[in-house]
Amino acid sequence: VVVSLECDRLNTFEIEDAGFEHKKICVEDFTPPTFDQIDEFVSFVEAKLSEAKKVLVHCYAGRGRTGTMLAAFLIHRGMSADAAIREIRERAGRAYGTTRGVIEPEQEETLHQFSRRARGS
Repeated sequence: VVVSLECDRLNTFEIEDAGFEHKKICVEDFTPPTFDQIDEFVSFVEAKLSEAKKVLVHCYAGRGRTGTMLAAFLIHRGMSADAAIREIRERAGRAYGTTRGVIEPEQEETLHQFSRRARGS
């Protein structure tokens, strides 16, 4: 299963023609996702994992939007926002040789808001 956070640059037919299930959630580059987009992402990924499917998530560079959504998923699963951001940045560092993963202050703030919302505070 492939989740694309890219808005324009991807031909979804290529993914589907290759035999992959595909979900597109358009998040503009360098911006945080909305809560509706996060909820859609989390619900979709949970459903696919419950079917024992693997999920690949990407955006254009695979750093800001991808890292933000993956951190949101970790928060959904019970991790604190700070711990989720740190985890994604560490993994991005190993993958890219950089501390990317959640790159915009607005993305980080959205994750903290999502965490407070998820915890009911």
